[in-house]
Amino acid sequence: MADRLDDVSDQVASVAILVLAAGKSSRTSQDGVHKLLSSFGGETLVRRSVRVAVESRGRSVTVVTGSRCEEIDRSISDTGVRVVRNIAYEHGIGTSISAGVAKIEEDRPEGVLVLLADMPLLESTALDSLILAFSSEQGACIVRATAGLLPGNPSGVPIVDVEIGDGAQVDVDTVQAIISAGGTIG
Repeated sequence: MADRLDDVSDQVASVAILVLAAGKSSRTSQDGVHKLLSSFGGETLVRRSVRVAVESRGRSVTVVTGSRCEEIDRSISDTGVRVVRNIAYEHGIGTSISAGVAKIEEDRPEGVLVLLADMPLLESTALDSLILAFSSEQGACIVRATAGLLPGNPSGVPIVDVEIGDGAQVDVDTVQAIISAGGTIG
């Protein structure tokens, strides 16, 4: 894969980065702390995450805010990123993805990289690796980060397997396949 990544380094796909920063931080807020407003290396975690995204090969950066949006917006106000307010953030991460992608789609990127704003160990080179992997596949895939062999974040989208039976494996690309599946010609 490294050779393929080297081949695409000058042909990077247009990937928008969607930073999710809308959650309530419910586990840390019990102690009066919002994790995205905690400090890492002298900057808030949300600002650090946005900076990492801005420094990457991503085409654009959109941040979705919700809970404590005024404080989070202030923390990133001078970064030049687009901010989308998710008023339905209490209904889960899916509402933030939906709100962000709706805004990003106006730019028509080839892909979207979803970045959770609470990942203090990420660097822009990690995001670049994901973008380059997506580019090497001409955008015909879902790219998911791993640590060792364990899936991690950020990811393009959650991957969920849903058993739906034989219908998931039958397609009709040929006349024979149409007939075999019970169809008729003409």
